[in-house]
Amino acid sequence: MPDLYSITKLLILLIPVPFLTGGLFVPSSKGKYPGGVEDHLLFKLIHIYVCGLLLQLAIFEIIALKDIPDQRSMTTLTKHYDLACLTAMILGICCFAYRFITGKKEKKEKKAGLHMPKRQVFMWLVLFVLMGLQVFYFVTHQHLDGDDSYYVAQSLLADKTGDLYLRDPNTGYVGALDGRHAMAALPVFIAWLSRHSGIHTTIIAHSIMGPFFLTLMYLIYTLIGVRLLREKKDYIPLFVFLVGLWYVNSNVSLFTAETFAYTRTWQGKAVFGNICVPLALMWLYDIFKNEKKSAVFLALTSVVSVLATTASVFLLGILLGMACVTLGLYKLIKEKSLKKAVISVLPVIAGMIPLLIAGVIYIKIG
Repeated sequence: MPDLYSITKLLILLIPVPFLTGGLFVPSSKGKYPGGVEDHLLFKLIHIYVCGLLLQLAIFEIIALKDIPDQRSMTTLTKHYDLACLTAMILGICCFAYRFITGKKEKKEKKAGLHMPKRQVFMWLVLFVLMGLQVFYFVTHQHLDGDDSYYVAQSLLADKTGDLYLRDPNTGYVGALDGRHAMAALPVFIAWLSRHSGIHTTIIAHSIMGPFFLTLMYLIYTLIGVRLLREKKDYIPLFVFLVGLWYVNSNVSLFTAETFAYTRTWQGKAVFGNICVPLALMWLYDIFKNEKKSAVFLALTSVVSVLATTASVFLLGILLGMACVTLGLYKLIKEKSLKKAVISVLPVIAGMIPLLIAGVIYIKIG
């Protein structure tokens, strides 16, 4: 059973560190948050945290894509990521400090507050109860399947032996690099959390990453609700609550995204279907609304999707390709200008570049 000190270290890695890194994405006093999240402090904090976590995971995947094919050890990868993670966090803190100093000097016409109508507060409380019940059920009713013998075992091997996708998790023998799974470094990220917290990888995978990713999923749907209900923000908690009910009642097959959310939350396939895809759709919505800066977040989401599963190279690529065609045709029909249509899809194409690079790497090492 993990002690309080180990749990505290793990929570620091999962909450304050990404949030401080998110300071890199805090706009200046004259800038705006994407999707209208500047209207309330709560939504701004969620946006900062989600973007900071995206950057942290993307940095980890970029380092893993270099170190794993080169057959470097877990210790080397940990040193590289620790340095990059610390650098990103320090830069985020500097951005927070700069925004705070310049914000005090400049008068703002509108300030985000914490005030909420009572009915909205009540709905948030109901939502928290639903989330709490789901997390409790997840932790107390562990789902085990055949994939445990591979993914959790890979995390354990990475932590204890230092080998990255070089050992057969069923026998422990050292062999050739497992090119099929080597790009999806989520098990290695769990091993990194284990090394720094001292908590066993199996405990992190089954008892901690599940509640963490479930909570992150609801934070993402909150940001989606902000975009869809800009003029009716009182209904945002109701929207997220209905999403929660949808998830609870969607166990109609073993292979739905909703079933994976509760039974395989620690696996990359569940992370891709329940976190990366909603995030990608959210950034695409911003781009369709002419918020071109969201192309950066779309590119980060593409990188994180590769961290989750190698299949995202073509699955997310198909989604973004369809978005390019849809947006291009819409602009072409509306503006009657081929030039404007091409320009409009450039942010989506920029978001696809990480997938193209990952595809080339996969062909090389697969």
